[in-house]
Order: sequence, then C-alpha cells, then structure tokens
Amino acid sequence: MKVDIYITEALDKYCVQHRITQKQFARQLNVSEATMVKWRRQGTGISDIRWKSLFKLLRPYLPSDRIYLASNGEECYSSLNETVGKYNYFSPKFIPALIPVLTASDLLKYNSFVQSIEQYAADHALPRVEYRPRIQSAGGLFAYQTTEEQEHIPAGATLYASTEARPKQNQITIAVTKDKRIVVGKYSASANTFKIGTLHGSLDEISSILSGIFPVIVYEVVCA
Repeated sequence: MKVDIYITEALDKYCVQHRITQKQFARQLNVSEATMVKWRRQGTGISDIRWKSLFKLLRPYLPSDRIYLASNGEECYSSLNETVGKYNYFSPKFIPALIPVLTASDLLKYNSFVQSIEQYAADHALPRVEYRPRIQSAGGLFAYQTTEEQEHIPAGATLYASTEARPKQNQITIAVTKDKRIVVGKYSASANTFKIGTLHGSLDEISSILSGIFPVIVYEVVCA
C-alpha cells in the first residue's frame, strides 16, 4: 500500500480519538517509532502484512468513497498514490458504481437496450471491483479485461467502457461483431465511414456487422 494524505490523516485521527501518542501507537502495532514516522510520509510503501493489521484500525477514519470490495468480498482501500505499473497510462480513476468485470462471453450477452449494466451484473452474480465516484456524463459502464495485447494495450489491462457515451475520433473502442468476437480498435469517422480494428466500411454496412460499440473511458494496467 502506498501512503496518501488520507492515510496520514487517519493515523493522526486514530491517535487523537484513542488519546495515545505516535510512539504508543507504534508499540501497539509492534513496530519501531521510526517505522511509524516513515508511514506518515506520502508515497511510502506499507507491506501487505502490516497494512492488513493497520487497515482494520484505520478503516473508520478513511474516506468511504475510496473503500471497495475485492472479488473475494474483502474491503480494500484505493490509495491516491497507487500506480499502474511500468505502463503508467493512467492513475487509478473513479467510476460511479461497483463495476462488474465482464468476460468476453458476458459482454457478448449484454444488451444495453434491455437492461442496465448494473442490473445485468446483479442478475448474473458477476464479481465486482472498485467503488469509484462518478465520471461525469459517462453513462452506463462496464469493465473488460484483455487477455492479449490489442491496439498497443498490454495484456492484463482493464478497459472501463461506456455503453452510452459516443466514441470520439481515434478513441479506443470495444465492439462486438456479428460472429461473436470482441474487437478492440480505434474509432474514426469521416464522410460517414469508420474503421475499428480490421473492420471498415460505411456506417450502414458496419451497423449490420457490429451489435455494439463502446468507447473506452479509461484503462488501467495492474502489475503484480
């Protein structure tokens, strides 16, 4: 876990609430006072084992909109100072709900004209990922995880796509083809034509091939 401003504030609030000093808190956690001082520096890393114990104590003092449920059902905290590995395309962004990560099979079944993505996730008991505050005007959202590199997006990336926003010129887009394939490509529109991945042609021709086009709002890569 990377320390952010909210973690340092939570450490202070815990000490004030329990009327203890930083030194006493360090003893309670069985760490040195120097370690406690280090934990109050933003960007400093806290080991998973230490953070597991610390999180239980700091949970009431951390902002609720940065708490999310992991796929195993455990509460986790999303630090402002988290990174996305060596690719570092985006810092973690925040999206309006507990978003399901859909498999390619799940995505092919989704029909935005019939039901919301949130209802689809509930009906199919799909695992949920981070809770995130709203991205303005993004509309319905879902997350799709890539299994191989596509359009220079590395394998293992999570693509957060909108079911309602219209794709913009050269925006990364997910499409579902008539033959049940997921295509990731760049949307381009000119003289009533567009190209996505290897598919191209007039809008009328393409509309008979694609059952849905979803612009990717943001994507993240998390490296173990």
